[in-house]
Amino acid sequence: MIDIDYYLSKLRENTFSIFLFHGVIEDINTGIRNYTRKHLPAEEFEILIKRLKVKGNPISMDDVIWHNENGKKLPPYSYAITFDDGFENNYSVAAPILEKYSTSATFYVSTNLVDKNLMTWIDQIEYCFENMNSASVQLPWHENYFQLNSEKSKINCLEDIRTQVKKDPYLYEPEKVVTMIFDQCSVNMVSSNDHPLDQKINWDQVGELQLHELFTVGGHSHNHVSLGLLDRSAMKNEIETSINLLKNKAGICSPHYSYPEGQMNDFNENVIAELMKNNIRCCPTAIDGPNDLIISSMFCLKRVMVN
Repeated sequence: MIDIDYYLSKLRENTFSIFLFHGVIEDINTGIRNYTRKHLPAEEFEILIKRLKVKGNPISMDDVIWHNENGKKLPPYSYAITFDDGFENNYSVAAPILEKYSTSATFYVSTNLVDKNLMTWIDQIEYCFENMNSASVQLPWHENYFQLNSEKSKINCLEDIRTQVKKDPYLYEPEKVVTMIFDQCSVNMVSSNDHPLDQKINWDQVGELQLHELFTVGGHSHNHVSLGLLDRSAMKNEIETSINLLKNKAGICSPHYSYPEGQMNDFNENVIAELMKNNIRCCPTAIDGPNDLIISSMFCLKRVMVN
């Protein structure tokens, strides 16, 4: 069960919080596939949104931009709701709940995932582990094999994979790690899936969200990769491609963006400069913490992960 009081404690008189969600689902029996609670049960999400509205002042990321550009202090106990990646359940499950409580939200989508209904590399591996009984897996950064014969052993292995690949995706390329693991587990490779934990929003739904008075859509790279770890050319292509697809597929020219992964090594001065060149005015991180009511940088805003 979500710790409602913990998130309510993030609403403070002298700071504002940006809450980071990924998905909201009706079915909570998801096993290994949702052990991180990246997708919250709809009932828990609704309770949180309702309680936040009672204590605080919901604002949009457009409001954040306006207050920053006009040198205005945000209201006390302000908070914003954001979603990363572009899961279909953002549209079909989360949006109606947000609408019920008149709460704004910004949805940051990875355009290639949306365009082709692709799974992220870690979701592919979770799918693999969920769909096999037992296996011995050797990872390139370990000499010994992982014996995957229980939920606990699978989760331990997933945590290890997350840590190593995110730390050095050049050395341990995610696509190669995925292929290697599927082969060792004797599971047929999948890259697209219509399960609620995997299905991405479609372009018509993206357009509908953008047209709703409470919602706005922003970019989140094209392939959901760390922009800070790419070379200059690849980073520029990720940003430009995502922005162009939002415009061409959904008619969206948005000032909003968020960094995939969103930690310190996932963005830098070159990334920020490229975003600004493409008319992005606000790009929050996924670094945990509150923000000052008078904002100093629109490209280093912190967020609070909700799970």
